[in-house]
Amino acid sequence: MSHIKTIGLGTISGTIANMVALAAGIITVPLLVRALGTDAYGLLGVVSSLVGFVGMADLGLTSTIMNAISYAKARDDHSAISRLYSGGLLLYMPLMLFLIGLAALVVYAPWFSLEKLLNIPPVFEEVAQLAILVMLAYTMMNAFWGGVVKAVYHGVNEVVVYNAIQTTYNVAFALAFIAYLLWGHVTVLGVALMQGGGAVVRLIIQHVIARVRYRWLSFVLSTESVHAVRPLLKYSAVLFFATAATAILERSDNIVIAHFLGLATVAVYSLAYKLFYLPSAMLPIVTASAP
Repeated sequence: MSHIKTIGLGTISGTIANMVALAAGIITVPLLVRALGTDAYGLLGVVSSLVGFVGMADLGLTSTIMNAISYAKARDDHSAISRLYSGGLLLYMPLMLFLIGLAALVVYAPWFSLEKLLNIPPVFEEVAQLAILVMLAYTMMNAFWGGVVKAVYHGVNEVVVYNAIQTTYNVAFALAFIAYLLWGHVTVLGVALMQGGGAVVRLIIQHVIARVRYRWLSFVLSTESVHAVRPLLKYSAVLFFATAATAILERSDNIVIAHFLGLATVAVYSLAYKLFYLPSAMLPIVTASAP
């Protein structure tokens, strides 16, 4: 397949995947607001923004793993790809456990007040604490482990396959989520748990398909795998500032709005943001390019 054709197919499939995800989000917003109310929906948006800052802990490592995998693929060094894949998964495990433990200590600390930080009613504070931990867990799983799996697909230049998995999952999850919103007992924690469950299912599907397509790919539980990834940190650290700046720009708005204007305003802002963000997701040319 030519380079131009690869980029074209990647662009089209990436556009479809993004459009499906955004369309599903726009469709479910009115249902969420109706089921939860504006304050509870605003709380979901604020918590999502808050835990989104965990993306900074990636340090750009998943991008450097993808580049390293593409170099290994060019050499047909499948064992190196397996070590990079395994090392990424292993390296992120202690980081995820540490961040979840730290978050639990902070949100339940007597000196820390979510009510004051996020300007939320006292009745929401307990559910907000639980929602933060649940959403933090699956956000890290998506960003870290999901990022490593994505690096494999992109590194071996099968962006179209990855996008097809994303699109299929987004459609299936959207239908299940809409059914839950229409006929289920909808709560803030219930929404967080369903999203978390969906994230686990998606990650399992991505792993299984990768292992089936790439028979040479294996998980190697060894220090050698971790050592294969560690040298990449000196390159990925350069990306930290760009990652941090992006996280601040994309995640701080809901928190600031909630603090000064309240959760109901966050709900209105979130809907407007989804609508106006739609055009910018239509041409993911950069992510479609072959490494």
